[in-house]
Amino acid sequence: MLKKTYVYRELMLRLRARKITAEYYSLKQRGLFSWAAYQEHRESIQNSFAFLRRALARYTARRIEAGFFYMYAHPHEHSVYVMSPLHTMPRKEALKKVKRLRRRRQHYAARASSIAITSPSSVQGSNFFALGNIGERSRLIQIFSLYSFVIILAWMIVYL
Repeated sequence: MLKKTYVYRELMLRLRARKITAEYYSLKQRGLFSWAAYQEHRESIQNSFAFLRRALARYTARRIEAGFFYMYAHPHEHSVYVMSPLHTMPRKEALKKVKRLRRRRQHYAARASSIAITSPSSVQGSNFFALGNIGERSRLIQIFSLYSFVIILAWMIVYL
């Protein structure tokens, strides 16, 4: 018998969780909250969801800490893509890349925690330069660029 890996167990748990969540929302649309059986077992259902979230968080934390595999959920289907540098490049280069990613992650985590603790902007709201998440910052730049483009295009249509 083969032993299942952590990535496989997380993948199966994640897929089952997506199916369970989809079924829950389907039942919710059909009036789940008004059912007597739901009212009777509501606490155990919520505890089960909390247990599922904690288990997924443990698997995810372990996988991200190791840094070898990344999972991307398909937005419309019950499928998950597992990606890794080990699949696309020689082992030695992949291990170097993983080590480099770990160092960057530790650096960003240390920087983000110091910003969150010492920055007054974290208390009062988000400041563009104090955003710890690079994706958040690039999203703001994309939105600003799109609005600028629309304004320039509208000006050209009106005045030219």
